[in-house]
Amino acid sequence: MDKKATIDSEQDAIRLIGEIKRDIVSTQRKVFADANRELVLLYFRIGKVISEDQKYGNNFINTLSASLKADFPDAKGFSPRNLARMRKFYETYQICQRHWQNYHGPLIAC
Repeated sequence: MDKKATIDSEQDAIRLIGEIKRDIVSTQRKVFADANRELVLLYFRIGKVISEDQKYGNNFINTLSASLKADFPDAKGFSPRNLARMRKFYETYQICQRHWQNYHGPLIAC
C-alpha cells in the first residue's frame, strides 16, 4: 500500500471513530433525558396517589416510605420528606395541567 492510501485509510478511520463517538454521546443524552422524563412522571403519579388517598392520614407517607425502602433498597428518593414533596409537586402542577389541557391537550399522561 502506498503512503497516500495509508493516510487516506487513517483519516477515514479517524473520521469513522469520531462519528461513532458522536453517536454514542447523542444516544447517552437521549437516554438520560428519557430517564429523567420518566422519573418526573413517576413522581407526579406517586404524588397523585398520595394526594388523592389522604383518607389514610399523615402516617401513610411514613408507611409508604418504609415499604418502598424495603422493596427497593437500592433506590433513593423515597424518604417521607421526598414523598411529601411528590404530593406537593402533583398538587401544584395538576392545576397547571388542567389549564394547559383546556388549550393544548394533556401535558402529562397519568
